[in-house]
Amino acid sequence: MKIEFSDFGVDDAAVFGFTARDDEKETHLTFALPERFFPDHDLVGIAIATLTGRKYDEIVIDLPMSADAASQVQGLTGASVKAPLRSGNMSRPTGLSYGLNFSGGFDSLAALALLPADTKLVSLDFGGGFAREREFYQQFKPASIATNFRAEGFAENSWSFMGIGTILLRDYLDLGTLSFGAILEASPWNFQRDLIFGGGPQPWFKAAGLNQVNPALGLTEVGTIMLIAENYPSKIRESLTSLANSGSEKLTRKFLLLRIVEDLMGVNLGVPDLPARETPHFAFGRSFATDFLALYVLKKLGSDGVGSLVGKIPDHVKEFVAGRSLDFYERLNPTFYAALPTSIKQRVYAQCLNAGIDAYTEKDWSEFRETTALLSEWHPALKR
Repeated sequence: MKIEFSDFGVDDAAVFGFTARDDEKETHLTFALPERFFPDHDLVGIAIATLTGRKYDEIVIDLPMSADAASQVQGLTGASVKAPLRSGNMSRPTGLSYGLNFSGGFDSLAALALLPADTKLVSLDFGGGFAREREFYQQFKPASIATNFRAEGFAENSWSFMGIGTILLRDYLDLGTLSFGAILEASPWNFQRDLIFGGGPQPWFKAAGLNQVNPALGLTEVGTIMLIAENYPSKIRESLTSLANSGSEKLTRKFLLLRIVEDLMGVNLGVPDLPARETPHFAFGRSFATDFLALYVLKKLGSDGVGSLVGKIPDHVKEFVAGRSLDFYERLNPTFYAALPTSIKQRVYAQCLNAGIDAYTEKDWSEFRETTALLSEWHPALKR
């Protein structure tokens, strides 16, 4: 399958855009970048790779780019790439700033608390049903990019589209490092035994000349809420309602965890009562992240408390939870920080300690591994 990208430019409304044409349709994709900014051609090619993923066999980009960039796009997409070639290569001095892909949700707020104070925020404004996100995150004055690529189906080919804003604005914001608000239970891969985390950038961002630091990766959602309670307590309610749909599993889960953290930290976060539910969202074993957090909710709130989140929890799981403290949910897994530069590592640890989050003890490591083994009964990816 072939796709062509052409008609690159900045229109009369100061919006950067280009046309995408494949066998199914023709679409004009737009990105409202600041100050009529036209990104480096090589970065545009890398950005396109985040939109196509590995869906296409052939990609034509009618924009002059370096041979190095064309090769990078080919490697990222697995496609044959055709583009006019210009002289030179992709190298440039490393930028000095951190950039955070910022949605205003709990995870990105926690990441913001852990990164340097002068971190540049980049938000994607997808419009439509995502408008309520914009209403909240605008309070933090990010570089906001209104774009239609998600509405046009170009967010379905690769998760890397989430970093397209920091790629396009790399030079405009002088970025050298980008960050996401990824947390521990975001992937079963993070639970791999004897994991050695190098901390290097994912391929798309490495190709764009960016380092990568995900400062909340060693924390569970419990830890991120503790950080927010310490640093942004007045923003919690707005953040919650901006990203979690009424009646959703996400809203229920965060309500329950907020209640637990209020008790844990002895604070009142002003969270209203959780709407009553007659049935749980999921049966235990269906969703890894939900199952993982349900163990902690069961420990802290009992069967009645966790019942609005998950149901049909096996008896041996309840016995497992009763026999352990599960304190590691409230602590920091140091695996994901070993390779970080000293300056950012010091800030992460200091901010976590201020919020009452310490590093794993030997007991925590033991319970972490036991919990991983337990959940692998339903989630085989944990057995790697």
